[in-house]
Amino acid sequence: MAGELKHYSKWMHDRPCSVCGGVHGIQQHHLIGCGKGLALREHDLFSMPLCYGCHDAAQDGRVSIELQINCIKKTLTAAISSGILSIKDFSEKDAWLRSFKK
Repeated sequence: MAGELKHYSKWMHDRPCSVCGGVHGIQQHHLIGCGKGLALREHDLFSMPLCYGCHDAAQDGRVSIELQINCIKKTLTAAISSGILSIKDFSEKDAWLRSFKK
């Protein structure tokens, strides 16, 4: 699947929840409401670790897009700092980047 970074997704499951800091039941949550439609997920770079409760809240719209974006920034910063992500993960060959150049 385009936009899938398995090493990043695996790493994310060992992170605390980006909203409440919980450490149990962590799931990878992809940003909702940014024009992809219901059947398509955002690129893995647009995701964050959330516990079950916060994931349900995000899915139901009880976690604002602004908070989700801040959580994604925090997650990306931690991944880059720890060496999980590198410049190759942000390559122009990825479809998500091309969508911003329109």
